Amino acid sequence: MVKKLVSIIIPVYNGSNYVAEAVESALNQTYENVEVIVVNDGSDDNGKTREVLKRYDNRIKYIEKENGGVASALNVGIRNMSGDYFAWLSHDDIFDTNKIKIQIEDIEKSGDLKSISAMNYIFFDEESKTEIATDFQKYYPIKRIEESIFILLWGELHFSSLLFHKDHFKRVGLFNENLLTAQDNDFLFRLLRGQKIIFNINYASRVRLHKESGTSTNKDVLNAENSRMYEMLLEQLSEKELEEIGGTAKRTRDKIKSIITSMSPIRDDLPELIDGRDENIVLVGAGGYGRRVNYELRANGIRPLLFLDNDRSKEGKIIDGVLCKKLCKENIPENATVIVTNKFYKTLEKILETYGEKNIINKYDFDRQMINK
Repeated sequence: MVKKLVSIIIPVYNGSNYVAEAVESALNQTYENVEVIVVNDGSDDNGKTREVLKRYDNRIKYIEKENGGVASALNVGIRNMSGDYFAWLSHDDIFDTNKIKIQIEDIEKSGDLKSISAMNYIFFDEESKTEIATDFQKYYPIKRIEESIFILLWGELHFSSLLFHKDHFKRVGLFNENLLTAQDNDFLFRLLRGQKIIFNINYASRVRLHKESGTSTNKDVLNAENSRMYEMLLEQLSEKELEEIGGTAKRTRDKIKSIITSMSPIRDDLPELIDGRDENIVLVGAGGYGRRVNYELRANGIRPLLFLDNDRSKEGKIIDGVLCKKLCKENIPENATVIVTNKFYKTLEKILETYGEKNIINKYDFDRQMINK
């Protein structure tokens, strides 16, 4: 049987530092029938990106265009792809060698060639050299993970973990070129809404976090675009959809509102929420994830005592109704439940253990407890 062709599209802008690793990981797939399309989105690095990619002349389809953003580069790649299936690999990320093989096999086993395949992935921080695997199945039932946009809301789905048939572009359209940073989440909402997903517990990719990435350099734009997108999502989802995604409509609504809150300016309080009881709970990390956890607790009538954070600029400030103090042993109340809200939680867990803290919960365990509430 002839194997279906898979198109791996790599958009790149000023990516000479990392793009070779991405291309190598795409070319080294154990699944044999792939085409690799690299779209140079008008890099202005004196030809450095072009020079790196020249060595792959006979092994990739190389396209150069004027700068128009990630969405436009992806759309150019899609219009030039010959494959039956589509995978997006960011120029600074790396595919596992078995990713495409695993996902094609899963799709074929499902009996529906239009099934959408998703996998776990690994975050790795370029600066600290630390990494954390998603392992969604440890926190949520597979049945829940495979439900519509659940994995987008609870699982922080990354596009590099997906593989799907090109016909989905006919169903939902291409990437929105008016968005500079939220083109992935906007497309994922359209792609996944109302669909069943095939989830595989293996790791599809390694997702690199570094200071040069678009999510780091365009933080304000990213928050504004994504906040509007999630507000639109909340307006469009029906009560039935909200209930099917999270088990109850309120739980899904609270999750979406917590995400919107985390991307909005800090407030002195959250007056729209009920004035709940104070609990001996401390949130370590007053960034986006910490603000999400605070919102969900408050939405369920629980007010944490403190945020603790190493960012000196936050010390002494009220963040969404909760005082923020410096992270140190002296600021943790006795017998407190400590929720580590950071994505890279293991280092902070070790610090807290040296403080003698016993009741430590990471953000993934918190999400699991809330989904089972």
